[in-house]
Amino acid sequence: MSKEFSEEPKSTSESGEEAEYVYKKVITDKKQRRTWSLVSLVLACLSVLLTYFSWVGLILGLLSVGAAVISRVNLGYFDKLSLAALIIAIFGVVFAVTGIAFGDIFAQLFA
Repeated sequence: MSKEFSEEPKSTSESGEEAEYVYKKVITDKKQRRTWSLVSLVLACLSVLLTYFSWVGLILGLLSVGAAVISRVNLGYFDKLSLAALIIAIFGVVFAVTGIAFGDIFAQLFA
């Protein structure tokens, strides 16, 4: 078992104080690496908001999915922000693809 994730206390005190565990330090260190989650969420929201411009929405949605995956790699799990961004980005990509498809169909019908 790795020393980094062991649940053995660093020091034991006889005064009854709660011992500091190593895994708590690892969890607090990962809170500082949530930048990609926030980037992914912002790109996903822009992707949905800009579905009128289908190609821009598609590109932003795909970039958001990539940022969510990078966040997953950095953190080791999908946190709440990156999971929400992933779901919103999937909607943005679907809206953009349908907008592109229906835009071409309507352009051919009414041209």
